Amino acid sequence: METAEIWKDVEGFEGLYKISNKGRVYSLYKHKVMRWKINNRKYRQIALTKEEKVKYYLVHRLVAMHFVPNPKGLPQVNHKDENKDNNDADNLEWCTNHYNALYGTRVERTTMNRSYRESRQRMRRKAVGHPVNGGDPIYLDALKDAELYGFTRTGVKNCCSGKSKTHRGYVWQYNDGKGIVKRIKKNA
Repeated sequence: METAEIWKDVEGFEGLYKISNKGRVYSLYKHKVMRWKINNRKYRQIALTKEEKVKYYLVHRLVAMHFVPNPKGLPQVNHKDENKDNNDADNLEWCTNHYNALYGTRVERTTMNRSYRESRQRMRRKAVGHPVNGGDPIYLDALKDAELYGFTRTGVKNCCSGKSKTHRGYVWQYNDGKGIVKRIKKNA
């Protein structure tokens, strides 16, 4: 059974805007339901104006603030069905950062993501650094080990990919593990 749509004044914008338990925002000035935009994290976002000052709000947070009790003062709002477009109050819950990060299939979806897998593989690339002033080279079993020797992953990676010539006094190259050092060319 579908719940009825309930409207409440938006806190701090009383007499200007109303929010519904279904995730709709109504402008009392324009006498219409407002259009939202999708932000870069794929959440619905709305711009509310008061005294010529614009404030941006995530719609799901507005719904939760007005319709979902938060007795423990938890900081984040979770979509129970993992659908960012479903901002119904019945689909939202207050939670901790940790709970939200591990909720549902997020971990699986992240590890299945192609760019995530590729970035993990790049961090496992072996590299060798030759000191500019001579001396013994440093061999890294993985780019992520760069910090152990006082280097940065980004600095080593930029040298290996040809974006930089040196990083902290070393010339870096990818090492294919067969004793042969190769510089990886862009678009190769």
